[in-house]
Amino acid sequence: VCDKFMKSFKDGKFPEAIQLLKENSIMSHTLLDSVQVTITDQMNNILPTYGKMLSYEFITDKKIKDFYTKRFYILKLEYFCLTFHFSLYNNGTGWKITNFEYNEDLSELLN
Repeated sequence: VCDKFMKSFKDGKFPEAIQLLKENSIMSHTLLDSVQVTITDQMNNILPTYGKMLSYEFITDKKIKDFYTKRFYILKLEYFCLTFHFSLYNNGTGWKITNFEYNEDLSELLN
């Protein structure tokens, strides 16, 4: 799901990416609707400075046994990159995304 989200996001299909979160996360639909508006606004402001979206890469994941993982991706733009973090939890019946964030901070990946 995280890979599909990143592909949709990279292709500028923000509603499709958010729909994947709605179907596979515990985050409320109201919150995700708000996140979609924020993403659209932020990307409209970021892209003129950082250039077009080129590609994305899965970087790593950090796990606690077989029940919690945090997956890290990089979205490569022409002149900079953004990090994406997905937190996932498995209660024994399957994985659900519990948190999602993106930003310009690379420090967590450099440790």
